[in-house]
Amino acid sequence: MSSNAQEKAAQNLFGLKNGQNSNAFSYIYRVTFGDTDAMKIMWHGSYINVLERARIAFLDETPFPYHFWESHHIHLPVLDLSIHYSEPFKFDDLILTNVNVAFKGVRIMIKYQCWPMVVPGQTKPREGGHLNLELPKIPAHTTAMTTHVAMAPEGDAKRLSHVLEFFKQQKAE
Repeated sequence: MSSNAQEKAAQNLFGLKNGQNSNAFSYIYRVTFGDTDAMKIMWHGSYINVLERARIAFLDETPFPYHFWESHHIHLPVLDLSIHYSEPFKFDDLILTNVNVAFKGVRIMIKYQCWPMVVPGQTKPREGGHLNLELPKIPAHTTAMTTHVAMAPEGDAKRLSHVLEFFKQQKAE
């Protein structure tokens, strides 16, 4: 099976709700005082927490939220993490993080793009996951990618399509 066909099959198995593609999910996070350094600029290590929150919120929008993976003893350890910081976020900024998922064999690659969220008026959107938000037309302030692998307790990497087929069978029973 070609990698393109394999990715499409895995995305279909993933069962994204409402027919959305993986670009349709965004996560909003408000920078807290605890996320910042003495200059009230978001500390570089705090970005990892935002990425993790976005990833878990994305999984919660699928038929297989993270707790479902854990209950079936499949974990998603991080194999690789890369972050590029173009412009800093500051205390009380709202960060709009877009999540884009791709699959290749046993690997799950999650790409993140983070923008400042400018909200006209006084009403700020709620923190958490959102579907189909309009993305800014400016370059992202931060881009990142995490690579994960579906892993059984014995330490064996599992092909994602096999894991998701197993999950679908478990849900059907």
